[in-house]
Amino acid sequence: MVFGVFFSIIGVIACVIWGIDAYMAFYTWSSRIKVGRYKTVLEWLAKSEKVVTRWLKRTPTVKKKDNNRYIVLDMIKGEYRSSTIQSWQEAGLLMGIDDKDIQYKALEKHIDLKAGCWRNIPQEIDSAMLAFQLLKNSKNPSEIKPAMDEMVRLIESRCEDGYIWYRTYAKKNLYVDTIGLVCPFLVLYGKTYDAPQYIELGLNQILTYKDKGMLENYMIPCHAYDIEREIPLGIYGWGRGLGWFLLGVIESYLCLKEKERSEWLCELTKELAETILEFQQEDGGLGSNLAIKTSYDSSITAIAGYYLANCYKEFDEKRYKEGAQKCMKKLMSVTKRTGVLDLCQGDTKGVGLYSSHYDIMPFAQGIALAVGNIIEREWKKNEFKI
Repeated sequence: MVFGVFFSIIGVIACVIWGIDAYMAFYTWSSRIKVGRYKTVLEWLAKSEKVVTRWLKRTPTVKKKDNNRYIVLDMIKGEYRSSTIQSWQEAGLLMGIDDKDIQYKALEKHIDLKAGCWRNIPQEIDSAMLAFQLLKNSKNPSEIKPAMDEMVRLIESRCEDGYIWYRTYAKKNLYVDTIGLVCPFLVLYGKTYDAPQYIELGLNQILTYKDKGMLENYMIPCHAYDIEREIPLGIYGWGRGLGWFLLGVIESYLCLKEKERSEWLCELTKELAETILEFQQEDGGLGSNLAIKTSYDSSITAIAGYYLANCYKEFDEKRYKEGAQKCMKKLMSVTKRTGVLDLCQGDTKGVGLYSSHYDIMPFAQGIALAVGNIIEREWKKNEFKI
């Protein structure tokens, strides 16, 4: 009798675990039916904006692991979700939203506006990307300065000899992720609160990586760089690695007025635009491994489109406009009928350990929306069709 009850309970638990795995697999498969049926950017925007607005209220989880089996067990062990990963997912979503009311709600969600402090104090420097978006969208930067100061203190605690390290277990390693996550915040903080030392700190990270972390003869970064031994770590040409560097450069560049931009930053901004065009595939996409034309990742494609669209506005170079449009065309072709962008490479597990899982990613969804908004609302309406 006791054994019968025991095995019945085990059977129910197993059915729940396998049932959730089966449901997730079926949901992913079924959602890809009739993918990419968008004819105009305007049509795509209508769907995508609803997705981003909904996800800002409840952001989907980007899994820590690639594991598609026994997902419930990962949830129980706390190995399914990471608040660190989720912070830059939400930051990406905010990049695509122009609605001031939605931006204010996001600000209020994370910062107690009476005290000006974080509701949940960030534990990792990844949150600097979210802090950047909150500060950028704030109508009154002085009221959130305590929270921004807290973010700066966290970054400074990870800074040694002018280098910002990504994690406590890798103090002597520079990661390309840090360029996109941290540098724009430092530059904007320095501009907003008249603290030029932080502008210098942010720009120096970019310049150091440009000098030490790029493949010779190609403007593509390695995943990380060992400062002590002066050797690259991971591969050159990881797609989203280039994306992190692109975001760090373009957002820092746009934060500064024309007279404040150094010559090397202007030249680097143009060089990177040329790099995107060099590695852009015929269909407009870019790969999770840039040199492999059969690979693809929506996250680097969205970032590349955003970068080129902004470069066109800055430099009025027609090729940049055409490149951004090609990125948009590819992104539309891999968007589900629900408006959800698909085929984003999952979170990286470590240097050289790249995800084989391609699915949705709020971070890329928001950046893709930003690209669509520039093309449809800042350029001639409905000029671009698939």
